[in-house]
Amino acid sequence: MSNGNQPSAGTVTLVGMDAHTRVLSLCVAEWRHGSDPEVKARFPNVMLEDMERVYERRIPKDAVTLVESSGNTRVIVRRLEAIGRSVVVLNSDILGSISEKDRVNDRIDAEKLAYAYARGNSSGKTVWMPSEEYAGYRDLISGYLRSSRDATRTSNRIWAFCNSHGLPLPKRGMPRKSEKIRAILKGMGLDANQRALIDGQLEDFEHFRRRRAEDIGRIKRAAIRRRDVLRLMQLPGIQLYIAFAIVAYVEDIGRFPTAKKLVSYFGLNPAVNDSGERERRNRRAGRSHGHLSRFGRSDVKHLCAEIGQTVLRCGESPIGRWARRKLASGKEYNKVCMAAARKVVTYAWYILNDVPSPNRDAQAFYERKLARAYGEVGRDEMAKHGFPTRASFVKAVSAEVFANLPEPAPAADTASS
Repeated sequence: MSNGNQPSAGTVTLVGMDAHTRVLSLCVAEWRHGSDPEVKARFPNVMLEDMERVYERRIPKDAVTLVESSGNTRVIVRRLEAIGRSVVVLNSDILGSISEKDRVNDRIDAEKLAYAYARGNSSGKTVWMPSEEYAGYRDLISGYLRSSRDATRTSNRIWAFCNSHGLPLPKRGMPRKSEKIRAILKGMGLDANQRALIDGQLEDFEHFRRRRAEDIGRIKRAAIRRRDVLRLMQLPGIQLYIAFAIVAYVEDIGRFPTAKKLVSYFGLNPAVNDSGERERRNRRAGRSHGHLSRFGRSDVKHLCAEIGQTVLRCGESPIGRWARRKLASGKEYNKVCMAAARKVVTYAWYILNDVPSPNRDAQAFYERKLARAYGEVGRDEMAKHGFPTRASFVKAVSAEVFANLPEPAPAADTASS
């Protein structure tokens, strides 16, 4: 896939593509740098299954296809790359800079993509497309998030049913919730409709809990094989699943030249929207930033919130102590939570860039997390990877992570002779 850099000379054929689920609209234009593109042909109703045939017959081999990021973009890009075509994926809001509310249809939007690219509106707005391997990892995470949401929604419906009938409210997330509710309902005089309703909700809850357990099991089995995932677990608040999610959405850390770029990608950077009197008032009040940016990956941002909450709740790490001092000074909990997550993601950038561990201060903490991850995946699965025991796995991974540091000195024998 092309990186979106524009040529400096010569004539280039641009193909603006407005893509929908089944139908594509194509606009073929010739463009010379420094001028607007000139439309040469339009193909307004191309069925998705006919895309390759139309490209082979009607589109020049050296043309650059421009397509907005959407649900089926990855499939379109893979199919075009398979026949040797160059594709640039642009942000889904790219047309906002040149849109006209009274001129909107597929044919016009396809043409506008070519104009936006030629005029430089797409500078810095190209979209990274994951490889097939990492796209599969993201699908794993999406499946787990869906089953988790479904289990939570069904649990809330059961809670609401019990509340409306004056029944004892079961604890949320309890693995044996269904059994306890069925035991409570035995002595209740529910009619057939009420019984059918609650039985259906309990069956749904059990189904989604099983699905969630299966999904997280697949994720952990995939995660435990990856060296970068295991190295990220050095950081406070990052367990096996969250480390895997970070790696899956980053894929190539080289596309983030600084840690700030990675923080912005996850949407953890504070928004700045000050001017005039507002800026002066904020400076007097000691405020320089507002809420978190509305941009970034929302599917990762909520995981970062989990990182911050874990650091605050049970972390004795330097980041956790820093965050608690901020809370003690009167800072808002949510802001401190996301600030702690921002620090953890910054450290993650260094780890993914293979910066060696500076000391062994967190080694014992790290080895406890590795031991817990071994138990979550299971002895049988870990034995397939050459680790028949928990101790062998913890020792091998810890030795690799801290290989750049000298071995710790043995403890002095202080026993009296």
